[in-house]
Amino acid sequence: MQEHLSGLSFDDVFIRPLRTDVDPTEVSLASEVFRGHVAQLPLIASPMHTVFSHSLAKKLARFSVPAPIPRMDHAPLQSILTTVDWKPLVVAVSPFDNAAVREALDTETIDYVLLDTVVGHHQKIFRLLDSLSTSDLARVIVGNIATAEAASDLLPYRPAAVRVGIGAGSICTTAVVTGVGVPQLQAISEVSSVLKNTDIKIVSCGGIRSAGDIAKAIAAGAHSVMMGKAFASTTEAAGRVQDIDGVSYKWYEGMHYSSLEFNNQCSGKGWDASLENLHHREHHRTEGVSGFVRHTGPVDTLLEYLSRCLSASFAFVGARDVPEFQRKAVLQRMSPAAYGHSRSHGIDQIVKRDVIMQG
Repeated sequence: MQEHLSGLSFDDVFIRPLRTDVDPTEVSLASEVFRGHVAQLPLIASPMHTVFSHSLAKKLARFSVPAPIPRMDHAPLQSILTTVDWKPLVVAVSPFDNAAVREALDTETIDYVLLDTVVGHHQKIFRLLDSLSTSDLARVIVGNIATAEAASDLLPYRPAAVRVGIGAGSICTTAVVTGVGVPQLQAISEVSSVLKNTDIKIVSCGGIRSAGDIAKAIAAGAHSVMMGKAFASTTEAAGRVQDIDGVSYKWYEGMHYSSLEFNNQCSGKGWDASLENLHHREHHRTEGVSGFVRHTGPVDTLLEYLSRCLSASFAFVGARDVPEFQRKAVLQRMSPAAYGHSRSHGIDQIVKRDVIMQG
């Protein structure tokens, strides 16, 4: 791990500008997000019920950007796949349900299987991986993990990718209610220090609040970023639309079994209120919140915006593609004062013309 990233996340660093002869129009943002699959943008949609939709998946597929089908705990897999006509086809399953994992891997039309859990460094997962063939492992994405130790333990299995991030998501409260987490840039850097000379790809999961954060994640060693909130805000996402005081919003939550509305109590109304709510819920996990995000319009608009911003990031450091960007980009720590000055400031009234990523 780069020592200067220890304890740091996106708001703690800048990407240092370098001498350049690259124009943004010359930049390729293509990235091998999973071993064997190249996306035209280094992005992946989060496998959440309020994010995933057939419409969103089809539009992202035009750029080969994966949109994993969320875990459907009570629906037969084959019934889910009957209307799927895009590639790559990625399905999220519980790694603690061996039958579901086996069924997904035995389905030839499924390109990759995402072992979907926040505790990717778990002995049960290693027992599962021990039972899989080399060809099966080549189609598996494991996560989430956040440490060099976890990456080292997964290295012998050579999965297609690992998903990195614990406690960084916008609706995740794991770090608050458990005290467990790793700052996202540190997590990426630690995992990258182990996997950088291998063909195992790194998916950064959580903490993205701007296009600049995506660039920082890639500079730290990620091959792609998985985003929930940004995609949840788009027209194509599955969350319902709600008009609030004349402004259009979309509903956003995590998986139904881990992100119930009562979890707002943990972060907003105090410990006693959260305990009281536990008595009224049969199933609960206090590791997420739910809410509305600003409706930002069609996903095409989001993709164009992110493409322009990332191309500019690459051009600033003289990089024409992802590998060159990762070789050249230098993450430099900044002070809280520098962070404040990097935001809009010094004017009395801000008129926001661009609400992309601001939901």
